Amino acid sequence: MEIEYMSLIIDANCAHCVSLKNEHGAPILDYIFKGKIRLVTGGKHKREILLTKLGNLLQELLLSGSITEYSEENIVAKVAPLLSSLVSDDDHIVGLALESGARVLFTHDAMLEQDFTNEKVLGKPRGKIYKYKYHRHLLESICVK
Repeated sequence: MEIEYMSLIIDANCAHCVSLKNEHGAPILDYIFKGKIRLVTGGKHKREILLTKLGNLLQELLLSGSITEYSEENIVAKVAPLLSSLVSDDDHIVGLALESGARVLFTHDAMLEQDFTNEKVLGKPRGKIYKYKYHRHLLESICVK
Protein backbone atom coordinates (compact mmCIF):
# COMPACT_ATOMS: atom_id res chain seq x y z
CA MET A 1 0.00 0.00 0.00
CA GLU A 2 1.19 3.52 -0.76
CA ILE A 3 2.69 5.53 2.12
CA GLU A 4 0.60 8.54 3.13
CA TYR A 5 2.65 11.34 4.62
CA MET A 6 -0.37 13.64 4.75
CA SER A 7 -2.07 11.65 7.50
CA LEU A 8 -2.82 11.86 11.21
CA ILE A 9 -3.09 9.20 13.91
CA ILE A 10 -5.41 9.84 16.84
CA ASP A 11 -4.47 7.92 19.98
CA ALA A 12 -7.43 6.35 21.81
CA ASN A 13 -6.52 8.38 24.91
CA CYS A 14 -7.40 11.57 22.96
CA ALA A 15 -10.38 10.29 21.00
CA HIS A 16 -12.79 11.92 23.48
CA CYS A 17 -11.20 15.30 22.64
CA VAL A 18 -12.06 15.10 18.95
CA SER A 19 -15.28 17.06 19.08
CA LEU A 20 -16.49 20.51 18.19
CA LYS A 21 -16.87 21.20 21.92
CA ASN A 22 -13.17 20.67 22.63
CA GLU A 23 -10.89 23.56 21.68
CA HIS A 24 -7.95 21.24 21.00
CA GLY A 25 -9.83 18.57 19.07
CA ALA A 26 -12.11 20.87 17.06
CA PRO A 27 -9.36 21.88 14.58
CA ILE A 28 -8.84 18.20 13.73
CA LEU A 29 -12.53 17.72 12.95
CA ASP A 30 -12.54 20.89 10.91
CA TYR A 31 -9.67 19.65 8.73
CA ILE A 32 -11.21 16.17 8.38
CA PHE A 33 -14.61 17.51 7.33
CA LYS A 34 -13.00 19.87 4.82
CA GLY A 35 -11.08 16.94 3.35
CA LYS A 36 -7.73 18.52 4.15
CA ILE A 37 -6.28 15.69 6.24
CA ARG A 38 -6.78 11.95 6.34
CA LEU A 39 -6.76 9.66 9.30
CA VAL A 40 -5.08 6.27 9.31
CA THR A 41 -6.06 3.25 11.37
CA GLY A 42 -5.82 -0.50 11.47
CA GLY A 43 -5.52 -3.51 13.73
CA LYS A 44 -5.44 -2.84 17.46
CA HIS A 45 -5.65 0.93 16.90
CA LYS A 46 -8.95 0.55 15.06
CA ARG A 47 -10.34 -1.75 17.76
CA GLU A 48 -9.38 0.75 20.47
CA ILE A 49 -10.88 3.74 18.64
CA LEU A 50 -14.13 1.89 17.95
CA LEU A 51 -14.60 1.58 21.72
CA THR A 52 -14.44 5.37 22.19
CA LYS A 53 -16.86 8.20 21.47
CA LEU A 54 -15.04 8.63 18.17
CA GLY A 55 -16.03 5.10 17.12
CA ASN A 56 -19.22 6.04 15.28
CA LEU A 57 -17.47 8.80 13.36
CA LEU A 58 -14.64 6.42 12.52
CA GLN A 59 -17.14 3.97 11.01
CA GLU A 60 -18.70 6.73 8.90
CA LEU A 61 -15.31 7.97 7.74
CA LEU A 62 -14.23 4.44 6.84
CA LEU A 63 -17.38 3.98 4.76
CA SER A 64 -16.88 7.33 3.03
CA GLY A 65 -13.23 6.59 2.23
CA SER A 66 -11.88 9.42 4.40
CA ILE A 67 -9.67 7.04 6.40
CA THR A 68 -7.06 4.67 5.16
CA GLU A 69 -7.06 1.32 6.93
CA TYR A 70 -3.93 -0.84 7.15
CA SER A 71 -3.74 -4.55 7.90
CA GLU A 72 -2.79 -5.64 11.37
CA GLU A 73 -0.37 -8.16 9.90
CA ASN A 74 1.61 -5.42 8.13
CA ILE A 75 1.54 -3.12 11.19
CA VAL A 76 2.88 -5.89 13.46
CA ALA A 77 5.58 -6.84 10.95
CA LYS A 78 6.81 -3.23 10.64
CA VAL A 79 7.23 -2.69 14.39
CA ALA A 80 8.53 -6.17 15.31
CA PRO A 81 12.25 -5.30 14.89
CA LEU A 82 11.84 -2.28 17.20
CA LEU A 83 9.91 -3.83 20.11
CA SER A 84 12.90 -3.97 22.45
CA SER A 85 13.66 -0.26 21.95
CA LEU A 86 10.15 1.05 22.71
CA VAL A 87 9.39 2.58 26.11
CA SER A 88 5.60 2.60 25.69
CA ASP A 89 3.17 -0.27 25.34
CA ASP A 90 1.80 1.32 22.17
CA ASP A 91 3.73 -0.64 19.58
CA HIS A 92 0.55 -0.75 17.48
CA ILE A 93 0.69 3.06 17.10
CA VAL A 94 4.36 3.02 16.15
CA GLY A 95 3.70 0.17 13.72
CA LEU A 96 0.81 2.09 12.18
CA ALA A 97 3.06 5.12 11.68
CA LEU A 98 5.76 2.98 10.10
CA GLU A 99 3.29 1.22 7.78
CA SER A 100 1.31 4.32 6.78
CA GLY A 101 4.01 7.00 6.82
CA ALA A 102 1.87 9.19 9.11
CA ARG A 103 4.11 11.40 11.21
CA VAL A 104 1.67 13.48 13.27
CA LEU A 105 0.04 11.95 16.33
CA PHE A 106 -2.65 13.38 18.62
CA THR A 107 -1.84 11.97 22.06
CA HIS A 108 -1.34 12.82 25.72
CA ASP A 109 0.67 9.68 26.51
CA ALA A 110 4.19 10.76 27.57
CA MET A 111 5.83 7.40 26.92
CA LEU A 112 4.23 7.12 23.48
CA GLU A 113 5.45 10.66 22.76
CA GLN A 114 8.99 9.48 23.54
CA ASP A 115 8.69 6.60 21.08
CA PHE A 116 6.99 8.64 18.37
CA THR A 117 9.59 11.43 18.43
CA ASN A 118 12.60 9.11 18.78
CA GLU A 119 14.59 9.27 15.53
CA LYS A 120 15.78 5.69 16.08
CA VAL A 121 12.14 4.56 16.03
CA LEU A 122 10.60 6.89 13.44
CA GLY A 123 13.47 8.17 11.36
CA LYS A 124 12.92 10.37 8.39
CA PRO A 125 10.63 12.15 8.55
CA ARG A 126 10.50 12.28 12.35
CA GLY A 127 7.25 12.04 14.26
CA LYS A 128 5.57 15.11 15.72
CA ILE A 129 3.02 15.41 18.52
CA TYR A 130 -0.20 17.41 18.29
CA LYS A 131 -1.55 18.09 21.79
CA TYR A 132 -3.17 21.47 21.86
CA LYS A 133 -4.81 23.93 19.49
CA TYR A 134 -1.50 25.81 19.54
CA HIS A 135 -0.08 22.92 17.51
CA ARG A 136 -2.42 23.66 14.60
CA HIS A 137 0.65 24.34 12.46
CA LEU A 138 1.31 20.58 12.56
CA LEU A 139 -2.11 20.01 11.00
CA GLU A 140 -1.31 22.66 8.40
CA SER A 141 1.92 20.82 7.60
CA ILE A 142 0.01 17.67 6.60
CA CYS A 143 -2.86 19.37 4.78
CA VAL A 144 -3.68 18.24 1.29
CA LYS A 145 -3.07 21.29 -0.87
